[in-house]
Amino acid sequence: MSLVTPVGIAVPAFDAETEQVFKFTVQGGDQVVGNTLTIIDNETDQIVYQHSVMSYVYSQTVPAYTLQNNKYYGFQFQTINIHGDLSNKSEISTFRTFTTPVLTFTNIPSSSVIESGVYSFTCQYYQEEGELLNTLYFYLYDATRTQVDVSDVYTSPSAPPVEFTHQFRGLVDDEKYYVRAVATTIYNTVVDTGYIEVDINYAYEGIYSPVVATNVPNSGYVQVANDITEIDGQVYDKYEDPIPPTYVDGDALLLDDGEHLIWKDGFSFANNKFTKQRWWSPVWWGRQNKMSNYSDLQGHETDGRSYFTIEYKRGIPTGMTGARDYVVVKGYVDGRKYLEKVSNFITPLNNMSSVTSFLKVQDSDVTLELVRVIGGNTIIWNGLSDVQFGIRTEIAWLGEPMTLAINLMDWDTGSTNVEYSRVTDLFWEGEDQAPPVTDVDDVNAPPLIKYITNVRLDNAIVRDFYVTHDVTQLMYYSSLPDWDGYTIMRCDFDNNLRAGNVDWLLHDINRIKVKRRKVGAGEEYITLHVQELESVYDLDFYYRDYYVPSGGKYEYAMVPCINDDEQNYFTTTVDTHFDGLFISDKNKTMKLYANYLVSSSMDNILLGMVQPYNKVYPVIVKNPNVLYRTVTFQGDVLGLTDNCQPFELTDETRPIIVAQKREWDKFLCDGRAKIIKDWNGNIILCHITTAPSYTYDQTSGNSKPTMSFGVTEVGEYNSQYDMYHHGLIDVETT
Repeated sequence: MSLVTPVGIAVPAFDAETEQVFKFTVQGGDQVVGNTLTIIDNETDQIVYQHSVMSYVYSQTVPAYTLQNNKYYGFQFQTINIHGDLSNKSEISTFRTFTTPVLTFTNIPSSSVIESGVYSFTCQYYQEEGELLNTLYFYLYDATRTQVDVSDVYTSPSAPPVEFTHQFRGLVDDEKYYVRAVATTIYNTVVDTGYIEVDINYAYEGIYSPVVATNVPNSGYVQVANDITEIDGQVYDKYEDPIPPTYVDGDALLLDDGEHLIWKDGFSFANNKFTKQRWWSPVWWGRQNKMSNYSDLQGHETDGRSYFTIEYKRGIPTGMTGARDYVVVKGYVDGRKYLEKVSNFITPLNNMSSVTSFLKVQDSDVTLELVRVIGGNTIIWNGLSDVQFGIRTEIAWLGEPMTLAINLMDWDTGSTNVEYSRVTDLFWEGEDQAPPVTDVDDVNAPPLIKYITNVRLDNAIVRDFYVTHDVTQLMYYSSLPDWDGYTIMRCDFDNNLRAGNVDWLLHDINRIKVKRRKVGAGEEYITLHVQELESVYDLDFYYRDYYVPSGGKYEYAMVPCINDDEQNYFTTTVDTHFDGLFISDKNKTMKLYANYLVSSSMDNILLGMVQPYNKVYPVIVKNPNVLYRTVTFQGDVLGLTDNCQPFELTDETRPIIVAQKREWDKFLCDGRAKIIKDWNGNIILCHITTAPSYTYDQTSGNSKPTMSFGVTEVGEYNSQYDMYHHGLIDVETT
């Protein structure tokens, strides 16, 4: 025999400042006991490295810093046998050296917490000598580093640095994920970000979620309904009669001469943690806003009910020479005042002024600001006062301006033809100062949390109104914010009084998915239903999940989608418990009320037995994937259709029992797959494979049959594929 010419194995581009292994292969010939590696500079044809080793290993390691970066090289091997003979040199294989490329994520929060179910991850590729990128993929892994999603391929003809962004959707609240990007250069260098951990914690978790799940034990389902907030307001006159709203310039509501707007349905928020902002122009002095936990909103401070009042006032503060306008906030719980706060003072408003008022309540920390934007056509005040008012101080403020209206005068005519306390564009004539108030109440946390369920607006032309759970902001918004997970109420008064989120959801969303998974079981979501949205009326829907077992905690999600792209997951959990044995398919659910039992159950596996010739024992052959249950169920047919109706055998109920037996026969023999579940948590996706048979109770005149039937398991209740392909849900993919 003789030595066979070796074949060098291609080397991807690498960093010359790191060591690199060069390999070869040999097919046949003499035993190889050594090899010589030669590296050539392809630009000069000079040998830059040559080294021989005696080893049975088909490789050599070139030390770091032996070569130079940004160069083009070739290499070849010769092998050596035990006699010292040399083989022919292998064909020259080329490679390049570059500084190690860098691939990093640039927009993952430093806390690694992502507050949304949708996130766009951005990574940057950089290589010092400009080696181009060939392909890049984004990967998403669950907490066990099992891949759950991968992007399409990304490419770029541009020289580095280049950025790539990919959006992963359906990130589940309170779950841990790993995100990773892997790229390959045009010279086959693989660069990897590694597994980067991120934690999902929705910003609105525990605050707002448009999904409500209710366990209905007697009927065997969980009802999943949206909590889409339609907060519609109603205007009343000073006699408390409902009247149509009046709009100014098509986009504002005029609350004049005792008219007031009330919202009283579709929201609830604690009186100790919220932020409220209003954009408005004044019409009358006095109370402008009342937020209460009772429906008529007409109570007085001593009526024992709980509320906030916000009042717009005018007077001459102690130490000042002219009139000033300001706002006072008072809070009561069960008739006890726990809050009184005065805003900064601003120059007097007129009925052409534009104002924004900001109130933040966070337990005993109360912030109140009044900001004058314009007065008439002139900007006269556009800042915030640094004067602090409120807690245990003797800062002066004024009481009710009982006589100030007579000092509103037209300087040209001396006329005082203004209505009492009416805000006008007439001038203000000074008068004596009111006495200072030195007993401003302490601002304390409310003695008991009360929930505000009613909001009333008075005495203003209101342009925008906004209430949010977000108490992190330090100052007011300059314009009406978009609805988000913290929002409680939002009204833009664009020829409407809607303060809910219907418009927000319908702005881009064209469908909502309803999903379910078991809490803490590591299950993926199964999509139960997709609600298409073509109008506001399509938001008013619910889904009854008959396919969830008893005795567990399940998480339901409503997922707004733009086409099929999922947005944030709005979730809630529910504990399930069902009373009875329920049999359901896509069209119908029936229940066995009494004497129900699982009379037999058997797990089935597929075994074959071979008895070879001249062997004592047989050989067992098993299909390892076959494992299913066959079950026999039993229960009495009682004719009941109302969960609250007790069974009583009478002449009237006998024909009802007969009719229901026929209904059972038709239902169980229709060929459709069923979900059967009981009160113990047993659940099976099955087909009826043994037709129902009956035995009769002779003591009741053979009128009360006990039904028995057999089923065969055909899939899993929590499998998207199985549920869809057996016709129980309409959604093929998650």
